[in-house]
Amino acid sequence: MRLDDSLIYQRWINDVEHKRSSARAKKDGFDHFVVTAVLSGTLEVDTQGSQLTVPSQTISVLDLSYPMTTRARNAHIVTLAVARDRLSETTAALVGAKGLVLEGTMATFLTQHLEQLAISATNLQPNEARQMVEVTLSMLFAAINSHDNYSRDRSKNFCLIKNYVEAHLTERDLGLDRIIVETGLSRATIYRQFRQNGGVSGYIRDRRLRRLAIELVKSREPLANLAFDVGFASAAHASRSFYDKYGIRPGEYRKTFHTPWSNDIPEALMDVFLKEVLPQQLVERH
Repeated sequence: MRLDDSLIYQRWINDVEHKRSSARAKKDGFDHFVVTAVLSGTLEVDTQGSQLTVPSQTISVLDLSYPMTTRARNAHIVTLAVARDRLSETTAALVGAKGLVLEGTMATFLTQHLEQLAISATNLQPNEARQMVEVTLSMLFAAINSHDNYSRDRSKNFCLIKNYVEAHLTERDLGLDRIIVETGLSRATIYRQFRQNGGVSGYIRDRRLRRLAIELVKSREPLANLAFDVGFASAAHASRSFYDKYGIRPGEYRKTFHTPWSNDIPEALMDVFLKEVLPQQLVERH
């Protein structure tokens, strides 16, 4: 539905995937941002380089000049399409950004506002529609500015937690309660930081598995010793977790990838191997 020089529409969708190819983005010349408020359900966005998850009561801001794929999961959404030149006053957050996810108090206010605007848009006179677009953009600018500040705080908090985890990774009592006490951050803040990692416990497990994978090719120590050294309570737990993450048993992994020069491999290259090379080799083997 047209709203002055913008478009607004409300949808209920589930298990729907929409692909916007590079060719289409170049061909249609649709030089807009789309602001999507997720009222319920989840929206997933792949912007060919970053994966965004947009949960309920948050907002995505996507640049339609880029290719992307979106997927809706039991989602009730309201979308506002805004021409790029209408956002010229906004912050640097949109410069070069393919997509943002806005959350927090201002995003919640904007979500509620967009829901009511979608319902009432048909009853607005032209001058009222124009005024409502201005009000909506002002709220969007405020939400983006809040996102800038929130992102800086979030980055600072993430570094604080990450550094603490790395320093105490081998200690088996490392967990959420201890991190709360030692960092002074709230349970909710820590949860938000690591939501995409399966929580802080999932992050700790993955860091221990990374360390175990490195030690398996650099050392000849038994798995039981290595598992204990990196923080697992038992070799059995480490072995199950290793297989769940990498798709290969620790013993088979060591037998296949240990070489006489393994000790000389930098950890940065091991990270590339674990993230990119190992999955591809396992696919080829099967």
